[in-house]
Amino acid sequence: MEAEEQPNIPETPEVVEESRKVAYVIKDANFPDLEVCESANAWWTSQPKVEELIRTFKFGTTVKQAIAFVGITKKQWEYFNQVHPEFKWVKENCQGVPSIKALITISEALENGNIKVAMWYLEKRDERFSKDGKDADDDEEWKIPEQPMEDDRPKMTDEQFQVLLSTVINKKQVPQPQT
Repeated sequence: MEAEEQPNIPETPEVVEESRKVAYVIKDANFPDLEVCESANAWWTSQPKVEELIRTFKFGTTVKQAIAFVGITKKQWEYFNQVHPEFKWVKENCQGVPSIKALITISEALENGNIKVAMWYLEKRDERFSKDGKDADDDEEWKIPEQPMEDDRPKMTDEQFQVLLSTVINKKQVPQPQT
């Protein structure tokens, strides 16, 4: 007697693209319009709560910090992302906002001739000017050290960084990534 195969039943219902009904749209300069789906009782039926989650990510928070702040569970977060797979891109763009603002601030300070910022920048980015006394050969390439990520945020590709930087500087709509 062979064991009867059990059907593969997902823990949460699959979302069929054609059946998505939009409850509301969130517009933001950092990402394409986010269409939030209707639901009978999901936490995201509260538009202010979703907007607060997005605002929280703009401070560079991790998922764990953001969901704790807005008061949703990990399972609720995962289901929201299953229903709204495009939110991953929204989260990644928003988490990059603090870095972009910092780079713009540093760049503006350098353009304005701020000597302290210029020295700090060189100490951080060019080992020839570091305080640890290491001398680099003149022939060596200029290297930017990799900063380890201490949370669940993925590293941005150069293309993602350029799109985000362009958006912040020009305050325009970001094209949705090709899949």
